[in-house]
Amino acid sequence: MGLRLILYLILIFLLYRLFKAVAGGLASVKGSRSVSHGAKGPPGVTRVDDELVKDPTCGIYVAKREAVKARIGGREYHFCSESCKKRFLASKK
Repeated sequence: MGLRLILYLILIFLLYRLFKAVAGGLASVKGSRSVSHGAKGPPGVTRVDDELVKDPTCGIYVAKREAVKARIGGREYHFCSESCKKRFLASKK
């Protein structure tokens, strides 16, 4: 009788762990982040309205809305700081 009880407890524990793993996997899919540009996403999904751009001077990625911008020859460049922008402009002369 004692061995049978131990086996039942182990089986219940394994089923509990399986249930937690499946439920946890579904929760992580539901809470995953998505990128949307102006469109309203489904409830529970975090919207990311910005993109990363690479600074051509130092190679650091910076959020586009926070970047220092410069339009040169009809093209827009994005920089992490004013000093990187100045170095880039100096190298173009």
